[in-house]
Amino acid sequence: MRKSYTASTYSNDTLESLRHDTTRVSLNDNDWDDSPPPYTLIAGDSNTLTENDGRVSLDVNSKLARTLSVFIKDRPEQSPPEYQELEIEEFAQPPPLNIVIQIVGSRGDVQPFIALGNELQKSGHRVRLATHDIFRDFVTKSGLEFYPIGGDPNELMSYMVKNPGLIPSMKSMQAGEITKKRAMIREMLEGCWRSCIEPDDTTGAPFVADAIIANPPSFAHVHCAQALGIPVHLMFTMPWTATKSFPHPLANIKDNKAEPSMVNRLSYAMVEWMTWQGLADVVNGWRETLDLEPVPTTEGPFLAYTQNIPTTYCWSGALVPKPSDWGQHIDVCGFFFRDTPDYEPPQDLQDFLSAGPTPIYIGFGSIVLEDPEKISLIIAEAVRITGVRCVLSKGWAGLSNVTESPDIFELDDCPHGKYRDLLGFCLRPTDHDFQNGFSNMSQRSSITEEQARQLVVSRMDFHLLYALSLASKFFSHDLSVSSHD
Repeated sequence: MRKSYTASTYSNDTLESLRHDTTRVSLNDNDWDDSPPPYTLIAGDSNTLTENDGRVSLDVNSKLARTLSVFIKDRPEQSPPEYQELEIEEFAQPPPLNIVIQIVGSRGDVQPFIALGNELQKSGHRVRLATHDIFRDFVTKSGLEFYPIGGDPNELMSYMVKNPGLIPSMKSMQAGEITKKRAMIREMLEGCWRSCIEPDDTTGAPFVADAIIANPPSFAHVHCAQALGIPVHLMFTMPWTATKSFPHPLANIKDNKAEPSMVNRLSYAMVEWMTWQGLADVVNGWRETLDLEPVPTTEGPFLAYTQNIPTTYCWSGALVPKPSDWGQHIDVCGFFFRDTPDYEPPQDLQDFLSAGPTPIYIGFGSIVLEDPEKISLIIAEAVRITGVRCVLSKGWAGLSNVTESPDIFELDDCPHGKYRDLLGFCLRPTDHDFQNGFSNMSQRSSITEEQARQLVVSRMDFHLLYALSLASKFFSHDLSVSSHD
């Protein structure tokens, strides 16, 4: 017997409104064979366009926005409980669990979960980190089990920059990238499922997951949990839960006269809906192999919302406080820091640092650029005009010292924690993309106001939120967080 999803939590009025306010007039909650609209419906919609900065341009006056607004219910604000001194209770040792952590993304996405996995090991649990094969050594050298889920994070990041949320632009469709990326998603879905049940691919040790921890872009988490009947806990380094406090990190909202708090919440529904339109048939086809019913069109984009899946956000509440409209099943717990690995800066770097004035640091982490040579030339010209010295991190963008300037040092792979040491002793932070790893490190480094005023940000999506939040700690005037041009 197939396992069906929990019945819709939306009212009949809500569903009826959706049925009569969309181009898909035949949409029914029990129409399991209802396939998602083709990509062209979104890519060709003049009201929803992808930007070249990795965000989705959203028009809250569009028909899509009016349709999805029926799903957005204003949640009551919840004041934090009053602080009380409590006696620490003695708990019995929890039973050891087999925990699989499913992560899709860059090194900065994987690294916090290595720290989490190591802590879970200290409590007696067996931890398997399932992610892209490129991170195998990174994971295993940290003492965790590794399982490959497939997918190329470099290609995926490049695609996401051009097609945020996997919502394809016309340019990408014409280039034939869609089929390849959808196949990659299917590969990762199957890889995540196997990570829950298959033996270690090196030792052959049996493994069946008792619990799943995952970041939202891994997509498979809730479906694997349903198939196995085990708990799932979402964790992420940027906001993915609807709130009126700030918009979705992938949303670039067009100018409008609507209530900002409503627009912010609506942006999450719009991005999730459009992402689901591009993946629904892939996910439902894969679910069929697990003997699961297809997810209804009205439920797919909002599963974490309707199922109240526990979610933890891995940033400091001092940087971005927990919004008052997030429920008790959502928490902001602070950054995850692993022990800094042994690292000795290469001699040529040490020579460069001691050969002149304190250099600045420029890097874009795991951001993939369409024209790295052009950006490298811009950086070289900026260094020349300002008369500074620069440590240039190559990163996934492939930046380089194209002018062979003696004032620019090309830095290869370096642990984020060691950036902190360099910041503290010999670098002036100035230009960076504000990716998770670097911004976490910057917070931990106790950057001064003088240094904060030198920071130049940001590159895309959630970087703006982090940048303004950090800046507001050092500037007296209010810095509103917005995603409008």
